[in-house]
Parts: sequence; structure tokens; C-alpha cells
Amino acid sequence: WNPPAAPPGGVFWVGAGRPRAPPATLDWSNYNQWAQQDVAFYRVYYSDTVITNLSGVSFVRVQAENFTHSFSGLTPWVDHYFAVVPVDAPAIGLRST
Repeated sequence: WNPPAAPPGGVFWVGAGRPRAPPATLDWSNYNQWAQQDVAFYRVYYSDTVITNLSGVSFVRVQAENFTHSFSGLTPWVDHYFAVVPVDAPAIGLRST
């Protein structure tokens, strides 16, 4: 099951109410990173509890040119939550060119 595309920052929910959870593929290709001009990469946060604060939440880093990420091996019979957050170059000390 693929959650609907949405701008980064939104929280995606995936219900894995099956004995064998399918992979979850997040797709934020509708997000216009070029309008921001300084996205260095994305952090894709994931949790099996509702994400209300990013502090302490696990994440993977996804390069700026990628607009999808798949999670496999999800725990069955558990809800999973994801948040896609762009990280801009100035925030990490890079200059955009």
C-alpha cells in the first residue's frame, strides 16, 4: 500500500493490520524542492507511535534528488507513522549554488 503523495512535513500513517505487513513506500514527488532552492536532503522519520515531536524519533536520510523511500520488514498488526522533513543547506552549513 502506498500512502498518498503529500508535501514533506506531513505525517503519513500506514496500518499494517495483516499477519505479514507489506512494504510502505512514501512518495513526495509532488513537493517542489526547486522552489525552495536549498534542500540538501530529507529526513524520513518512522515510528510505531504517533509522531507529534521529532525529538528521539528514528530517521533515515534520503538524498535531495530522491522523492521516494520504502520501508520493508514492518511489524505486522501494528500501525506505523512516517514524517518527511526537508533539511536545507543553510541549516547544515552548506551554500547553495
